[in-house]
Amino acid sequence: MRDRPYDIYLIIFLSTLLFLIIWLLPGTKSLRVVLGLPFILFFPGWVTVSALFPEKRGLDFLERVAISFGLSIAIVPLLGLALNYTWYANPKLGIRLWTVLPSLYIYIITMSILAAFRRIALDPEDRFEILLNISFPEEDTTPLDKALTVILVASIILSIATLIYVIVTPKEGEHFTVFYVLGPSGMAYDYPRNLTVGENATVILGVKNHEYKTVTYTIVVYPALREGNYTREFLEVKPPIYYRWNTSLSYIYAVGRNVTLKHGESVELPLIFSISRPGFYKLQFLLLKGGEVYRDLHLWIDVRGGEGI
Repeated sequence: MRDRPYDIYLIIFLSTLLFLIIWLLPGTKSLRVVLGLPFILFFPGWVTVSALFPEKRGLDFLERVAISFGLSIAIVPLLGLALNYTWYANPKLGIRLWTVLPSLYIYIITMSILAAFRRIALDPEDRFEILLNISFPEEDTTPLDKALTVILVASIILSIATLIYVIVTPKEGEHFTVFYVLGPSGMAYDYPRNLTVGENATVILGVKNHEYKTVTYTIVVYPALREGNYTREFLEVKPPIYYRWNTSLSYIYAVGRNVTLKHGESVELPLIFSISRPGFYKLQFLLLKGGEVYRDLHLWIDVRGGEGI
């Protein structure tokens, strides 16, 4: 390590690798996280300390590591603060991935080159070097000392493995499904409220799967007739479900449609309907999962006219 600043060369290599991965292989999320954490939290401080203190006297290895983390935590926000003001010159700038990444990369490479030149300019015996002294227990070490050494090494390895697993393992958020109804224009207004018997109306039913698995849903539409102050709803009446769409509706039956979505997928289904009998209806939109009602929405619709079919 004394002849060449291999720690600096390694940082240049890993920083360049991360830069290329982000721009050329955007789907490699795990590798981006593994390289991105030291790129942000350690590399800026280490190359800065190396440029300021190329000689081995003054700071030992552990002090350099501690200061490097602290400096990185200071350098990165300052760089972001400077980039924030570039927005006033050009709204396309500011704090963006494509501005922060190159700026931090340029800083690391510039300080790395400066650190390498300063260290190489010193006499070999004065240069900072990383020494790894690996020794095994002596023959006269007690069994307890040997056991403690093994436990310590195993704990370190387990801690590192656990950290890597936590970083690279995708985190699952809350499991849920979005279910919504829109008006005919695709917006959350202008819903049909007043119809005549047989008059067509349109709504749009939307479903988005956030369940972290593929789910088959059943969308059920049922016009629950209100009689006086009482409404005979779907779960009470339990009408038969006819699997058809864009049809005339009646409180005698419900209509339904199956939809299968992978995690993250969504669908918006237009529904063109009419109601065959006059009355005041609570038009129910039910989302079934596993045969059970999972989400429910409704619109109140007043249907006027002569006797329907």
